[in-house]
Formats: sequence, C-alpha cells, structure tokens
Amino acid sequence: MLSRHIALVVAVALVAGSIPVDARKKKEQDAESSTKGGGSRIEGRVVRADGETAASQATVKFVPLLPETPTVTVVTNPKGWFSAEGVPVGYVDLVVEFEGAAFVGNQVLNVAPMGRQELQVVLARRGERTESWWSGREIKPLPGGGQADGIAELRPKLGGKDFWKSPKGLAVLGGIGAAVLLAIASGGGSTASASQP
Repeated sequence: MLSRHIALVVAVALVAGSIPVDARKKKEQDAESSTKGGGSRIEGRVVRADGETAASQATVKFVPLLPETPTVTVVTNPKGWFSAEGVPVGYVDLVVEFEGAAFVGNQVLNVAPMGRQELQVVLARRGERTESWWSGREIKPLPGGGQADGIAELRPKLGGKDFWKSPKGLAVLGGIGAAVLLAIASGGGSTASASQP
C-alpha cells in the first residue's frame, strides 16, 4: 500500500515539475524566433470599451520613440487577436485605428530584446466610460502630431479564460492538480482501526 502511495507522489511530482520546464522551453523558442525577425513579438487582443466585444479589423501600430526606427503594423482578426513580429526593442507607443477613430496607448511599452509580451487592449472614447473612470486620465496626442479620439488602455496580462490558456495559467492548473493528488494520496492511506472491548 505504501509503495503505491510513493509511486503516486513521484508521478505527481514529475507531472508538476514538467510544466515549468515546458513553459521555459516555449519561452526560449519564442525568444529564438523573435531574434530571427529582428525584434520581439507582441501578441494580444483588442476589445471595445465593454472589455469583451472584439475590435475586428482594427489596425494596431507599434511606433518606436527612437527616430528612423520602423513602425510595425498588424490588423486584428475577426475575434480581435493580433500577433506582431519584429517589434523594435526599446520604448514604443501603441496606436490603434478602429472604425474611423484613433486611440493611443495609456502608457509607453518597453519592448525587451528577444522577448514576447501579451497584451489586452481596451479601447475607450469619452462618453463610453463614466467621468469617474476618466479622472486622472487624458487622451494623449498621436505620435507625430494630431489628436487621438480615445485611449487604448493596455493591460499586460490576459485575464479570464485567456489567462488559463497561457503558459502561466497552465502552470497554475498543474500545481493545483498536483496539490489535490498529493492530498488524496496522503489522506487515502489512513484507516480507522476499531478498538476491541
């Protein structure tokens, strides 16, 4: 009986231990592929002010703050997802053009060398959010001049079901599963003995 519990604990430890290794391997592969394109990769999703509805066919631009560095432009798919390869390392402004309006990121992105970033971008114009939400926020001018129509609020981590599909989410699920199996293994072997009168 004890050997079965030890085998179960070893199996759980192997499964739980392999998840971070898989995530690390994926990160190394992402870094390697980003160097081939001459920059980093930024992936994410653009949604409307409600935080859920996809901004389909939105143009997403990564505009470097360094002069004479090329802008990387991508278009979102029908579900609002994008993947931008070769984004220049350093500080970049994010500009989203959607339905005839221009939105500027509420913060400058710091793109790391050979990296990969995930973003959720929520578009907001005045009137689509409450005045209290706008307190302390302002619509920045477009890079190169001109006024934007709204804010592209950058959220560096994916949330909800998108998080659970990411490597970090899978690692958390694996850890929870391992803890549950360990609890079952340690509690399953105890038996109550009846006392003899």
